[in-house]
Amino acid sequence: MNERSLQAYRGIERSALKLDVPAASEQNVANLWAALRPLTPDESSFYTRFINLPFILEHRSDSWKIIKGHTKSEPGERNWEARLLSLFEIAKLLAGRPKKYTRVKQATRRNWLTLGTTIDPSEPNIGDDFVFVKIANKEIAKLSMDDIRTFDTIKSMLGDAALTINTGPTDFREFGNIDFCFFKWGIAGQISLEQGGGGISSSKPKHFVDHRLYTDGFITFDDWISYLSTQQHPKALRKIWEGFGDNQAVVAFDRSTKTKTYTYRRGSSNDVKVKQIPDEVFCTKDIFQGAALTVIQHIRLADPSGAFIKYALQSNFNGCVASFMSTIWQLVEAKVPGTMNYYDYKISKAQATGAEKFKDMRKHLGGSWARR
Repeated sequence: MNERSLQAYRGIERSALKLDVPAASEQNVANLWAALRPLTPDESSFYTRFINLPFILEHRSDSWKIIKGHTKSEPGERNWEARLLSLFEIAKLLAGRPKKYTRVKQATRRNWLTLGTTIDPSEPNIGDDFVFVKIANKEIAKLSMDDIRTFDTIKSMLGDAALTINTGPTDFREFGNIDFCFFKWGIAGQISLEQGGGGISSSKPKHFVDHRLYTDGFITFDDWISYLSTQQHPKALRKIWEGFGDNQAVVAFDRSTKTKTYTYRRGSSNDVKVKQIPDEVFCTKDIFQGAALTVIQHIRLADPSGAFIKYALQSNFNGCVASFMSTIWQLVEAKVPGTMNYYDYKISKAQATGAEKFKDMRKHLGGSWARR
């Protein structure tokens, strides 16, 4: 992992979460192996097939024009190389544009002049055509997450965009992960192009090979923001496999303790597993082991007999895995630090949906040809 990526991870370490993601990931894999060994022969086959599934990344955005490099003709910094951008990189991009194009509403204008900000001209009238020269006493191009101490600095850089983004001061304070691009980690041929609810999920999805995830990124089971609310989601297991019958899984988040409780109900018996944010992260080389073992652990809770794993191995394996994961978790979120080149990693809609066979022919370091 290069220094640029490490800067993004330091943002998480400085947050209230104070999480060392690589260290937690390594410990989580060790804990899972200790808890699950020995795997049954069917579980071993399931594990091997799981880590060879054609995983891809899904990204949704309201700003494809910015990301793909096709933007309006106003002067200022441009994303000419067509990159997917973290919120921090978007802020740097917009900070380099004249404020006549990125000005903010009256209520947020005070955020223009945060501590350590230098602008040109030095005393503009509100609405004048001025630019940021320095942020946190550094030239914008040289800024890193190490220099960002408050979310007000990010808002000053974003201008009007600060009013419409999904990320806010709470995310910055609690998790510090604003220097990552966010994706849904899914399986080629098992994804849906349907639009979700409001916000980013309602935007058109684009799909990418997942090579950079295994050299620089990490995954989480569900979105961290879910831990900041108290909610409960009953899951009907029958829709995955008829053999589950009326058994249920209930996934509950508790805001006061920031925990997630999985309860698998089978008749009169319950199996319960309690997790916290650090327990469900897997980074770079640990991702496949961690994800496969996590899924096996939950299948054991849902079906101790092993019948579902045997069924999955003998039928539509990809569909069974995708259905189980999408039922138990709202999503498996992949996070890649900084930026990712759009056209270097983009795959077609046909390959993503399975209309054409997905062939990962690209030879990026860490690609699926070398990631096991």
